[in-house]
Amino acid sequence: MRTRSPPSPARTARPRPRPARRSTARNSDSVNACHLLGDQLGGTGRLANLATCGRSTNASRQDIYDPGRDGPMTAFENLVRQEVEAGQQVLYRVQPKYEGNRTVPYAFVMQALSTTGHLEVSIVPNVIYNRHTSDWVNIGLTSCSSCSDPLPTPGVR
Repeated sequence: MRTRSPPSPARTARPRPRPARRSTARNSDSVNACHLLGDQLGGTGRLANLATCGRSTNASRQDIYDPGRDGPMTAFENLVRQEVEAGQQVLYRVQPKYEGNRTVPYAFVMQALSTTGHLEVSIVPNVIYNRHTSDWVNIGLTSCSSCSDPLPTPGVR
């Protein structure tokens, strides 16, 4: 019977270390495509129903350093859904607000009027949290110091 010698160290398979769970957001985690008519209200992912927004504007904290915000878009949408589930008809409107020719809104004006006459209005600023400055940055109003135009605008990359 022939025995095999153990593999040489150069050929020994080593288990790959698992990547550590990130505690900070990448830029791609900080920016979302917000549904103007939220999914819980029957909204689709069609382009006409989407606007660029910060993660904290839309739903929740972007990472452990983000202190979170009161009243993200989903909180308002959940209030509207409760009214609908209670049998109310609701006139619902979300209007992204833009400055000049910018392509990213600086805020979302959310309005809901139910058949009971109950009116809710919320103005949700379009922000992300900058953990380096410990401050909120409005992605619809931010500027680029090395650019002649404010960002983001059509044609600026």
